Amino acid sequence: EALLTSYVCVRGSIPLYWSEAEAMVAFKPRPELGLAETHLQPLRMHMQALSERYGTIILLSLIERKDTSHEAPISVALDKALSATLAE
Repeated sequence: EALLTSYVCVRGSIPLYWSEAEAMVAFKPRPELGLAETHLQPLRMHMQALSERYGTIILLSLIERKDTSHEAPISVALDKALSATLAE
């Protein structure tokens, strides 16, 4: 009996409320995050949809995590939202 394994890589935007107002004038615009409590519902919905479609999911974040990075606030917000969602 053969054992087969496969994986699907899904790439997309971070499921939080954020924007880059300076995107037209700055090479690396600083993201502006929405209120923390607004992040949980879209994140839950996104994770549930992925889970229903693909089964077990593994997250790999490619967000720059250094404190000096323009992406650091998104990384922190995503970590907090994921921790809150997984704790439910």
